[in-house]
Amino acid sequence: MLTTEQKEQVISVVREGGTLKAAAARINKGELALRRERFADPKFDKALVDASGGKLAPAQLDCPGSDCGKPSTYSIKLCRREPCREAETRRKLSKPANASEQYLTRNEVATMAGVPISVVNKWERNGLITAIVEGGHKMFRRAEVEEFVRHLHAIATPVLARLRRVLTALRLDLEQRMNELDGVEASLLGLDQQEGAR
Repeated sequence: MLTTEQKEQVISVVREGGTLKAAAARINKGELALRRERFADPKFDKALVDASGGKLAPAQLDCPGSDCGKPSTYSIKLCRREPCREAETRRKLSKPANASEQYLTRNEVATMAGVPISVVNKWERNGLITAIVEGGHKMFRRAEVEEFVRHLHAIATPVLARLRRVLTALRLDLEQRMNELDGVEASLLGLDQQEGAR
């Protein structure tokens, strides 16, 4: 628990442009203690957010409530309900610079493209699609993903058709050779039977 004097020191450090880490060092406390105090004291948290000029996000957020049915105030760091965390991420991303933009989670991208999530991660690592990190979650612009999937299908469709033709030709060639081998085997068996009859 921080004293009133310590809270005032933290607020002054943040007001001067310092980080929470620097503020915690000034009062000889760890960042975790400072974080806990923000969750425990909403007035202190509001004062910190105001002192930062909006650079700090509030530690206390209104619960989306529609997923878990508990619209009370909750801490995103303490709430372990996945629907709440996803709803909070969507709430944060619902206000992009271009308000008409929509975002997808990794699971939604994988479903749309018909690939495993590991492939989506590779695409993102290789720069084929761009992820936006918000609240610890990676989100992808729907328009960019749809364009990438269309491009992927445009490339893959002719390649797959060609591959299908090659495999069909190989299968037919293999069947023909198997028939020839069956004929050779029958001939050899016929010779063996003739020699056995002598």
